[in-house]
Amino acid sequence: MKDEPTGSVFVLPRWEALPELDLYMDQLISLLEKYLAPLIDADQDKVISRAIINNYVKLKIIPAPVKKRYTREHIAYLIILCTLKSVLPLPVISKMLETRLQSQSVDVVYDCFCDIAEKRMRQITEMVRTAGDDSANLPFEAALLSATGAYLAQYLTKQFL
Repeated sequence: MKDEPTGSVFVLPRWEALPELDLYMDQLISLLEKYLAPLIDADQDKVISRAIINNYVKLKIIPAPVKKRYTREHIAYLIILCTLKSVLPLPVISKMLETRLQSQSVDVVYDCFCDIAEKRMRQITEMVRTAGDDSANLPFEAALLSATGAYLAQYLTKQFL
């Protein structure tokens, strides 16, 4: 992550805060980079690009744009995809979304994702904050907790689907 866990507040825009106006590709990419900036390492490859978005459309992971314009639905899908794709394969994310969207609307699914992601970040941040100087091994323990949590979450996600 760009900032230290103890120094940053992780907040994703909720559905109602996403732009109501449709966006062209360059506008979409710029907005997504802004929203995802707290999650992107400086040395990491781009998490979003024209090619990535076009590939998601081609694979039918996200809906096709209408007249080359992208809606808040696209933004929500892309925030979820860009956030989860480093820990889950795209087909798993796609199936997870597809399954949930059978019973709930995109706005509800997206806001639920935001709530869960922020809650998890707060839990890890709180663990680091409360440990203070009590543990010389805290960076290792926090990294291990996060890594094992990611692995177990990936495993359980595949089992649930």
